Amino acid sequence: MRLLILGDGTGYKLLGEKLKITNNMNKKTIAIIVFLVVLVVIVGVIGFNHRAKAPEVQSVGVSTSTATQATSTTTTTLGSPTVTVVLSTSTTKTYSGSSFSFNYPSSWSILSAKPLMMTNFNGQYKANGVIPAGGAQLGVVTTTVGGSVADIMTTELMSAKNLTTSTVAVDNVSCAKATYQVSYAPGATAQNISLYCLRGSELWKIYFSYPAGDAAEKADIPALDGILSSMKFL
Repeated sequence: MRLLILGDGTGYKLLGEKLKITNNMNKKTIAIIVFLVVLVVIVGVIGFNHRAKAPEVQSVGVSTSTATQATSTTTTTLGSPTVTVVLSTSTTKTYSGSSFSFNYPSSWSILSAKPLMMTNFNGQYKANGVIPAGGAQLGVVTTTVGGSVADIMTTELMSAKNLTTSTVAVDNVSCAKATYQVSYAPGATAQNISLYCLRGSELWKIYFSYPAGDAAEKADIPALDGILSSMKFL
Protein backbone atom coordinates (compact mmCIF):
# COMPACT_ATOMS: atom_id res chain seq x y z
CA MET A 1 0.00 0.00 0.00
CA ARG A 2 2.76 2.52 0.93
CA LEU A 3 4.60 1.64 -2.21
CA LEU A 4 1.55 2.45 -4.22
CA ILE A 5 1.14 5.73 -2.35
CA LEU A 6 4.76 6.58 -2.91
CA GLY A 7 4.46 5.39 -6.44
CA ASP A 8 1.72 7.85 -7.33
CA GLY A 9 4.39 10.49 -8.28
CA THR A 10 3.84 12.79 -5.33
CA GLY A 11 7.12 11.81 -3.69
CA TYR A 12 9.00 12.44 -6.87
CA LYS A 13 7.25 15.77 -7.23
CA LEU A 14 8.22 16.83 -3.71
CA LEU A 15 11.74 15.61 -4.23
CA GLY A 16 11.93 17.52 -7.48
CA GLU A 17 10.70 20.68 -5.79
CA LYS A 18 13.32 20.29 -3.09
CA LEU A 19 16.03 19.72 -5.65
CA LYS A 20 14.83 22.74 -7.61
CA ILE A 21 14.89 24.95 -4.53
CA THR A 22 18.33 23.65 -3.56
CA ASN A 23 19.58 24.24 -7.08
CA ASN A 24 18.26 27.83 -7.07
CA MET A 25 19.87 28.47 -3.70
CA ASN A 26 23.18 27.15 -5.01
CA LYS A 27 22.96 29.39 -8.04
CA LYS A 28 22.23 32.43 -5.85
CA THR A 29 25.11 31.56 -3.55
CA ILE A 30 27.49 31.19 -6.47
CA ALA A 31 26.26 34.46 -7.95
CA ILE A 32 26.83 36.25 -4.65
CA ILE A 33 30.31 34.77 -4.32
CA VAL A 34 31.18 35.75 -7.88
CA PHE A 35 29.84 39.26 -7.29
CA LEU A 36 31.93 39.62 -4.14
CA VAL A 37 35.04 38.37 -5.89
CA VAL A 38 34.51 40.79 -8.78
CA LEU A 39 33.87 43.62 -6.31
CA VAL A 40 37.09 42.87 -4.44
CA VAL A 41 39.04 42.83 -7.71
CA ILE A 42 37.52 46.12 -8.83
CA VAL A 43 38.26 47.78 -5.48
CA GLY A 44 41.81 46.48 -5.63
CA VAL A 45 42.35 47.80 -9.16
CA ILE A 46 40.92 51.19 -8.24
CA GLY A 47 43.09 51.38 -5.15
CA PHE A 48 46.19 50.44 -7.12
CA ASN A 49 45.49 53.04 -9.81
CA HIS A 50 44.85 55.68 -7.17
CA ARG A 51 48.18 54.94 -5.53
CA ALA A 52 49.94 54.92 -8.87
CA LYS A 53 48.44 58.24 -9.96
CA ALA A 54 48.56 60.02 -6.60
CA PRO A 55 50.97 62.97 -6.73
CA GLU A 56 54.11 62.66 -4.70
CA VAL A 57 53.89 64.75 -1.56
CA GLN A 58 56.94 66.87 -0.92
CA SER A 59 57.70 68.11 2.54
CA VAL A 60 58.30 71.84 2.87
CA GLY A 61 60.42 73.14 5.68
CA VAL A 62 62.62 76.04 6.72
CA SER A 63 66.33 75.52 6.92
CA THR A 64 69.17 77.74 7.96
CA SER A 65 72.75 77.54 6.83
CA THR A 66 75.98 79.39 7.26
CA ALA A 67 77.44 80.85 4.08
CA THR A 68 80.78 79.35 3.18
CA GLN A 69 81.63 82.04 0.69
CA ALA A 70 83.59 85.00 1.93
CA THR A 71 81.71 87.61 -0.07
CA SER A 72 78.43 88.36 -1.78
CA THR A 73 77.77 91.16 -4.25
CA THR A 74 74.90 93.61 -4.47
CA THR A 75 74.50 96.44 -6.96
CA THR A 76 72.92 99.72 -5.95
CA THR A 77 72.19 102.62 -8.26
CA LEU A 78 72.63 105.97 -6.56
CA GLY A 79 72.08 108.36 -9.42
CA SER A 80 75.14 107.86 -11.60
CA PRO A 81 77.37 105.89 -11.80
CA THR A 82 76.21 102.45 -10.71
CA VAL A 83 77.78 101.39 -7.42
CA THR A 84 78.74 97.83 -6.64
CA VAL A 85 79.07 97.01 -2.95
CA VAL A 86 80.70 93.72 -1.98
CA LEU A 87 79.68 92.50 1.45
CA SER A 88 82.24 90.34 3.20
CA THR A 89 82.33 88.31 6.37
CA SER A 90 84.82 90.78 7.80
CA THR A 91 84.06 94.26 9.18
CA THR A 92 84.56 96.03 5.84
CA LYS A 93 82.69 96.53 2.59
CA THR A 94 84.06 97.28 -0.84
CA TYR A 95 82.96 100.26 -2.90
CA SER A 96 83.48 99.85 -6.64
CA GLY A 97 82.61 102.81 -8.83
CA SER A 98 83.30 103.44 -12.49
CA SER A 99 86.82 104.74 -11.93
CA PHE A 100 87.99 103.71 -8.45
CA SER A 101 87.35 101.25 -5.63
CA PHE A 102 88.28 100.87 -1.96
CA ASN A 103 87.36 99.10 1.25
CA TYR A 104 85.56 100.94 4.01
CA PRO A 105 84.12 100.11 7.46
CA SER A 106 80.79 98.26 7.30
CA SER A 107 79.28 100.79 9.71
CA TRP A 108 79.60 103.51 7.06
CA SER A 109 76.83 104.33 4.56
CA ILE A 110 76.88 105.90 1.09
CA LEU A 111 74.86 109.11 0.77
CA SER A 112 75.57 109.85 -2.88
CA ALA A 113 77.63 108.34 -5.69
CA LYS A 114 78.57 111.36 -7.81
CA PRO A 115 80.30 112.98 -6.17
CA LEU A 116 80.87 110.19 -3.69
CA MET A 117 79.85 111.14 -0.17
CA MET A 118 79.66 108.76 2.77
CA THR A 119 79.45 108.97 6.55
CA ASN A 120 79.57 106.76 9.61
CA PHE A 121 76.42 108.38 11.06
CA ASN A 122 74.00 107.69 8.19
CA GLY A 123 73.96 111.33 7.15
CA GLN A 124 72.21 112.48 10.32
CA TYR A 125 73.83 115.91 10.55
CA LYS A 126 73.03 118.33 13.32
CA ALA A 127 71.67 121.82 12.66
CA ASN A 128 73.59 123.85 10.04
CA GLY A 129 75.19 120.69 8.68
CA VAL A 130 77.35 120.10 11.75
CA ILE A 131 78.98 116.68 12.01
CA PRO A 132 77.85 115.03 15.28
CA ALA A 133 80.28 113.88 17.96
CA GLY A 134 81.88 110.60 16.93
CA GLY A 135 80.93 111.25 13.30
CA ALA A 136 83.16 111.32 10.24
CA GLN A 137 82.56 111.89 6.55
CA LEU A 138 84.44 111.08 3.36
CA GLY A 139 84.10 112.70 -0.06
CA VAL A 140 85.78 111.93 -3.38
CA VAL A 141 85.69 114.43 -6.28
CA THR A 142 87.38 114.33 -9.68
CA THR A 143 88.03 117.44 -11.76
CA THR A 144 90.02 118.43 -14.80
CA VAL A 145 93.27 120.11 -13.89
CA GLY A 146 93.12 123.86 -14.42
CA GLY A 147 96.49 124.69 -12.95
CA SER A 148 99.17 123.24 -10.72
CA VAL A 149 98.20 121.18 -7.69
CA ALA A 150 100.03 123.64 -5.45
CA ASP A 151 97.97 126.54 -6.80
CA ILE A 152 94.72 124.62 -6.34
CA MET A 153 95.61 123.77 -2.74
CA THR A 154 96.55 127.37 -1.99
CA THR A 155 93.20 128.60 -3.28
CA GLU A 156 91.11 125.99 -1.51
CA LEU A 157 92.95 126.16 1.83
CA MET A 158 93.10 129.92 2.29
CA SER A 159 90.98 129.79 5.46
CA ALA A 160 92.60 126.66 6.86
CA LYS A 161 94.09 126.73 10.35
CA ASN A 162 96.98 124.66 11.68
CA LEU A 163 97.83 123.58 8.14
CA THR A 164 100.47 120.95 7.54
CA THR A 165 101.34 119.31 4.24
CA SER A 166 103.08 116.13 3.18
CA THR A 167 103.22 113.64 0.33
CA VAL A 168 101.68 110.15 0.37
CA ALA A 169 101.16 107.42 -2.22
CA VAL A 170 97.72 106.08 -3.09
CA ASP A 171 97.74 103.11 -5.45
CA ASN A 172 101.26 104.11 -6.54
CA VAL A 173 100.09 107.64 -7.35
CA SER A 174 101.89 110.49 -5.57
CA CYS A 175 99.36 112.65 -3.72
CA ALA A 176 99.72 115.91 -1.82
CA LYS A 177 98.22 115.61 1.67
CA ALA A 178 96.95 118.55 3.72
CA THR A 179 95.92 118.30 7.38
CA TYR A 180 94.12 121.32 8.79
CA GLN A 181 91.15 122.71 10.72
CA VAL A 182 88.35 124.93 9.48
CA SER A 183 85.39 126.59 11.18
CA TYR A 184 82.32 125.90 9.05
CA ALA A 185 79.40 126.70 11.39
CA PRO A 186 78.88 128.69 14.61
CA GLY A 187 80.79 126.84 17.32
CA ALA A 188 81.77 124.00 14.96
CA THR A 189 85.32 123.28 13.83
CA ALA A 190 86.21 120.35 11.63
CA GLN A 191 89.47 118.47 11.51
CA ASN A 192 90.16 117.84 7.82
CA ILE A 193 92.53 115.65 5.87
CA SER A 194 92.56 116.31 2.13
CA LEU A 195 94.49 114.51 -0.58
CA TYR A 196 95.15 115.78 -4.09
CA CYS A 197 96.08 112.99 -6.50
CA LEU A 198 96.99 113.93 -10.07
CA ARG A 199 96.47 111.22 -12.71
CA GLY A 200 97.02 112.42 -16.22
CA SER A 201 94.70 115.35 -16.77
CA GLU A 202 92.41 114.41 -13.89
CA LEU A 203 92.78 115.56 -10.31
CA TRP A 204 91.33 113.32 -7.61
CA LYS A 205 90.43 115.12 -4.39
CA ILE A 206 89.75 113.00 -1.32
CA TYR A 207 88.28 114.81 1.69
CA PHE A 208 88.01 113.36 5.19
CA SER A 209 86.41 115.36 8.04
CA TYR A 210 85.42 114.87 11.68
CA PRO A 211 84.86 117.19 14.67
CA ALA A 212 88.10 118.77 15.86
CA GLY A 213 89.22 117.39 19.22
CA ASP A 214 86.70 114.54 19.00
CA ALA A 215 87.44 111.60 21.27
CA ALA A 216 86.64 109.28 18.32
CA GLU A 217 89.70 110.54 16.42
CA LYS A 218 91.60 107.38 17.36
CA ALA A 219 89.05 105.37 15.38
CA ASP A 220 88.65 107.90 12.56
CA ILE A 221 92.28 107.95 11.47
CA PRO A 222 92.59 104.13 11.12
CA ALA A 223 89.38 104.17 9.09
CA LEU A 224 90.91 106.66 6.66
CA ASP A 225 94.17 104.72 6.53
CA GLY A 226 92.27 101.56 5.61
CA ILE A 227 90.40 103.36 2.85
CA LEU A 228 93.53 104.88 1.35
CA SER A 229 95.60 101.69 1.54
CA SER A 230 92.91 99.73 -0.29
CA MET A 231 92.02 102.38 -2.89
CA LYS A 232 92.50 101.39 -6.53
CA PHE A 233 92.23 103.73 -9.48
CA LEU A 234 90.51 101.96 -12.39
